[in-house]
This record gives sequence, C-alpha cells and structure tokens, in this order.
Amino acid sequence: MLSANIASNIASSAGISELAGSAPQYRFTNSMISPCRPPADVEVSMGGVVVSEPWDIQLGAIPDARLRFKRPLAVSVYREDGVYIAYAPDIEEFGSGDDRWLALRDLGKTIAESFFSLEARKDQLGPDLARYLEVLRSLLELRRQ
Repeated sequence: MLSANIASNIASSAGISELAGSAPQYRFTNSMISPCRPPADVEVSMGGVVVSEPWDIQLGAIPDARLRFKRPLAVSVYREDGVYIAYAPDIEEFGSGDDRWLALRDLGKTIAESFFSLEARKDQLGPDLARYLEVLRSLLELRRQ
C-alpha cells in the first residue's frame, strides 16, 4: 500500500487535487510495464469520481483509409469512472472507449467525420467552423489512391 504522502505527490504531479471534505484513495493498475504497454495507471478516487494519470502520446495514424496525418497529434488518454477518454487539446476533440485503443480509434473516427462533414459544407460554414476546418486541413490530408 502506498503511503499517503507518496500517493498525494503522485496525484499532485498528475494535476489532480483533493476535493474539500473527501479523502482520496489511490490504487495502481497495469503494473507490468514493457515497451509494448503503456505506463501503469495511477487512479485517484475523490468524491466518487475515479480518474487516472494521463498517458500522453503523439497520434500518427487515423482509422480512415482516405486520410493521413501530416504531423502527429498530441493526445492524452486517461480513465474516468471506468471509461477511457482520448483527448486532443489542439483541436478540442475527444473519443471514448472500454480501453485506450478503442478510445484512440473513436477519436480518429470523430476527427475524420468532422473533416469530411465540414469539407462537404465548406461554402456554408460560419467563421468559427471555417477556422476549425483550416485547423483540420493543417493536420490532415487525403491519401493518394
């Protein structure tokens, strides 16, 4: 069992703070670390919400054969109440799933759907969506067939 001080330091470094009146509980999962597996999760339970320390990656593949990334996309994957969330702060999109890989796949599908949906209506977009389409265009390109 972790000491309270060590667990508190881990939570603080993960950007997790205690909620007033709740005693945090810490637990490590996925403790086997190998080059093929992501780092161990540090889960913190406060006030009934369980979140894990983010797993920060550079996403370079998208699950749509029509598209490819021009450059990797920064993504944080974390677990909240048993659901994995993949969040791309640069484009403010997220995906979710039962594991990290499903969350990343869902994020990729969301990005592809947004791209094609906005491209199809590019002449009808307001200024905010037109800017967002430009951000997606700077990140993605069509694959040559």
